[in-house]
Amino acid sequence: MTQTRPLRRRFLPLAVLAGVLGSLIIAPAAAHAAGTASISGTVTAAGSGTPLEGVAVQLYLPTAPLTLVGSDTTDSSGAYSIPDLDAGTYKLFIYTGALPPLSDYQSEWYPSGNSFASATTFDLAESEALQVDAELEAEATISVNVVGENGQSDATLQVYIYGYDAGVYTGYAGGGGRTWDTPTFVDSYSVPAGTYRVRFVDQRPDGPNSYRDEYYDDVFSAEDAVDITVGPGETFALPTVTLSTLGPVTNQRLAGANRYETAVAVSQQFDSFGGAEGSYVYVANGANYPDALSAGPAAAHRNAPLLLTEGGSLPTAVRNELIRLQPETVIIAGGTAVVSNSVKSAIDAVVDTVVRIGGANRYETSRLLVEDAFPSAENAFIATGANFPDALAATAAAAKKSAPVILVDGTASSAPSATRSLIGSSGLGVTDVYIAGGTAVVSNGVKASLEGIDSVENVTRLGGTDRYATSLIINEEVFVTQDVGDDANAFFAVGTGFADALAGAPLASAQPGSAPLFTVPRNCVPEDVLDLFATMNVEKIWLLGGTAVLTNGVRNLSSC
Repeated sequence: MTQTRPLRRRFLPLAVLAGVLGSLIIAPAAAHAAGTASISGTVTAAGSGTPLEGVAVQLYLPTAPLTLVGSDTTDSSGAYSIPDLDAGTYKLFIYTGALPPLSDYQSEWYPSGNSFASATTFDLAESEALQVDAELEAEATISVNVVGENGQSDATLQVYIYGYDAGVYTGYAGGGGRTWDTPTFVDSYSVPAGTYRVRFVDQRPDGPNSYRDEYYDDVFSAEDAVDITVGPGETFALPTVTLSTLGPVTNQRLAGANRYETAVAVSQQFDSFGGAEGSYVYVANGANYPDALSAGPAAAHRNAPLLLTEGGSLPTAVRNELIRLQPETVIIAGGTAVVSNSVKSAIDAVVDTVVRIGGANRYETSRLLVEDAFPSAENAFIATGANFPDALAATAAAAKKSAPVILVDGTASSAPSATRSLIGSSGLGVTDVYIAGGTAVVSNGVKASLEGIDSVENVTRLGGTDRYATSLIINEEVFVTQDVGDDANAFFAVGTGFADALAGAPLASAQPGSAPLFTVPRNCVPEDVLDLFATMNVEKIWLLGGTAVLTNGVRNLSSC
């Protein structure tokens, strides 16, 4: 029987590594006349006191960039000496190298520091001979034994080991990433004694056998990861870890040179799903969100594209798309202060009927858009009109439920009577109301007033700790509890802007069975969203916007 011997990889904190490479990539200080001060001492093994021969002792100036001013290598008694120094302040780095037996001991910024910034400074007076002795701890070892689900192994695995102390990550990362081409991945990592959390990341998430990123032990968020504490010279062998197959997830990016052209790219994608039904196109201001927020769910309800325009002029790409679509009716969301009459005239020139729906303020505009598109509705979403993240998070979910999104002043003590009338039995006849966002954005007073509407049976608040958590909670509520179809899709839009998510919501609702739209950071996907993907069996993701808006980190489902 052949045994696989783990490959032992030596971990160095990034700041330590910078010190290791300093003599290669950083020029020494300018030449000067020999000084009269010196630093000398011994380097021994902690505990045993054994002298360590061949250790590199390097002296640096105390400020960045790293500037090497002197060095020596310990002799058989562990002694070193760096003479001819000017009076001044210095920091000392002790490097054991990459080969055993010295590599069994931990390099350090004296004393026992993992970074240049935290290293002790030494003040040398003229002609002073300073004695600095160092005791090096034996390195600890963390070994991993990873098995792919169903014996699959066609992936590139990166093992990250994060130092973890008092709730703070200290920045260990690495492992180099290497091809995992056998059923079992076995490796071993040298680290300083301490407490760690271990993460496994598939560097090729779109490969034939892709794996979910996860932390030891079988969890997907840093907060739930298991702490591993290992002492000097000790080895912590993780029990066998089985990674779950992510499955093939394809992706497609819908993007233009700007938000207006991105909305056009989204509109053109309707053709892939049988084209927009009916004869409507919605147009909203692409630089001003309030009047546009309720237009997205209204457009989605009518399976109509939502195009964006500048307030004072109609972009050429949008005009051309209207000519291509040839809708019977274009609905402009907002008054003349938001979308000017010159824009309306430009649309009039290429479309038979143009209708402006705008009220005295964003809340009246919201109600008017809802009244126009929804003769009735069993469900309705309520969101603050003072900001866009929560309303955007609700757009695709509202479309899934054929529900409007109605904006309110979330800081008010109650919903206005006009909104209550719209929701009640004399209006839409809503029975189930969903509030997008926590109490900080829509007050409990507003919630209580909604509960008092004659037709309303349930009022459910869907709010998280931030905009991304709220997006997740809304999608969990609406999509996981319903059939999402065999060919499940999901849409991503950046959570710090409104335009791309606004235009993308109608397309998300046009997918077979409808698709969720997640607002995410620009460069990664929250781990809880990736967990939800597994439940939903997502097979394709759609990215709304170019790489300046959503980086390839989102495309590759890099977790955060």
